[in-house]
Amino acid sequence: MAGELRGALLEALLVRAVTSIAKQRKFDISYGRSKPEFLSVTPDLLLSDSAGYPKALFLVTASDSSSDANRKFWRNFIEIAEAKHLDDPPLVFDLTVEKVSKELYEVVRRNVFDACIRLPDTVKQDFFSLLGEIEESLAAKATIDDCVTEMDNLSADGRKCAATVENSLKSQVESSIASISGDENALWSATKEVRVRRKVRIPEERHTSFTRGTAKLLMFYPEERVQVLDSLYSGKRFKSFPSELDAVELARKTIGGYAIVDPDIVDAVGLVGREVLEGIIARTPRQKYSTYVEQIRKFGEHERACMYILKSKRTLSSSRTLQKMLSQVFNEDPVGCFDEGMGYHWLFDGVLSLFRVVNKGKMAGFYNAIEAATGVAKSVQRYHYPRLIRLEEDLPADLKKAVCIRFAEFLSDVDDGELIEAIEKMQTSVLQNLIECKLIQHGIRPLQRLFEVAYERKTGEVITSSAIDSPLSSQSYFLSTEGYVVGNSVVISKSVTEKGRMHKVKELRSKILQLRVQLNDDSKFSVSEDIANVYMLVDGTFSTDDYGALSDAGVDGFYYPDEVDQLISRLVDS
Repeated sequence: MAGELRGALLEALLVRAVTSIAKQRKFDISYGRSKPEFLSVTPDLLLSDSAGYPKALFLVTASDSSSDANRKFWRNFIEIAEAKHLDDPPLVFDLTVEKVSKELYEVVRRNVFDACIRLPDTVKQDFFSLLGEIEESLAAKATIDDCVTEMDNLSADGRKCAATVENSLKSQVESSIASISGDENALWSATKEVRVRRKVRIPEERHTSFTRGTAKLLMFYPEERVQVLDSLYSGKRFKSFPSELDAVELARKTIGGYAIVDPDIVDAVGLVGREVLEGIIARTPRQKYSTYVEQIRKFGEHERACMYILKSKRTLSSSRTLQKMLSQVFNEDPVGCFDEGMGYHWLFDGVLSLFRVVNKGKMAGFYNAIEAATGVAKSVQRYHYPRLIRLEEDLPADLKKAVCIRFAEFLSDVDDGELIEAIEKMQTSVLQNLIECKLIQHGIRPLQRLFEVAYERKTGEVITSSAIDSPLSSQSYFLSTEGYVVGNSVVISKSVTEKGRMHKVKELRSKILQLRVQLNDDSKFSVSEDIANVYMLVDGTFSTDDYGALSDAGVDGFYYPDEVDQLISRLVDS
């Protein structure tokens, strides 16, 4: 089921449920259309008075996975803070339908929202029945209005499932409004105090490519990287260039030899210099990122592997046969595709890549299906996948069976034209995933390594990042913020691109805001006495407005990669 359609349906049901409440209280109702001037975001659903002032906000989460719901929680948190910091704060309701829910997550929500609305299990069955019915007539990206119209049609046909869900939502909203005391929430009082602190100087907007440039340097073998850096510093051309990297388009051949033309690499070298870059690369063992480098360098073979999958689609559509062939490749039997092994599990990686491209990057449904069969979906992604790809450890039998059933269903359902189109798109999608997600996040994490190398050079001390727990909960990984603690200061490092930048900034604002708050022995919140300053080491495409919003959330200073020494001096001298 598409998460977008589930969310649109849930919001449509909520709109119908609260319409009578809005009329009774003479409130205007709006959803996803216009942003109120009091807030920086558009709420999922808003009730406002005749002057347009918000009286009640509804934040809706209809997620395929708990990790997606967790991210949505952080994006919602800053919206709630903005609303609760108004002079006359509105009520804020949380409506969530999750496939995976954690009890601790519910505890956290009760500290944050005025009321949490949940569909009882019996009503939830009606909701998913209704979703199944409208999926047949609506596109995955249908709007809320589309869903409202479709439910009108179903009601006219005498269907009762929509009314059952609507009545449950209406009843819960009415009872919640009646039971809310109106007492000031200590959490929002504390965060409001953080937001009215002194303003911080906003830096001049600069777009830097340190993270991506450093990652791209890792694609070269050590001896090749020496040539590249020598060329960049001397201006001379180098004689040879690895043909495996032609697809990435890092260099251009000229009369005098090859020249690096990739702007990210040029920018990274210019920002911090050769010595620092070599120190960062040396600090991370090669085996930590070599798997991804090999996949990038063998990208031409990856395309051959996908063509093999296309030609063998009918055979691979049998889950039993697919299991057997996956085992053969793990044991370095080329199964007729290559004369010799590629050094990584090309068949598993090829099917997974095609699955990802055909499904436009949406993998939650895949992992949910595996989890339903085995209970260990995330271990495929976080543990078994990298070890399998490196041919270090085969999938456990039950996991392999579940994965092969899902893969075989995919290959059976997809037509040849879709696979051919996916293979043509592979260069941008798979390469981008390997560089942006795998190499940067799971390989070297350049910005963090930059801070560590610079700190050690300045102080002679080794520093490592740690998880800094939220005062909302000290027992849940998704309520932690990774950073460096130096005395009573915290350093957060973050690189962003335009893709998803807005969401990432919202998450950062939320996490930094709650960092400045502490939970006291009396279970009340107050401004933290342990954290005096929060600084950010930034890279990528942050805008001036982003810096203003992050400053408002509690950041005391921003530093670009070429200003890391200034940041460390400030930490050491404070």
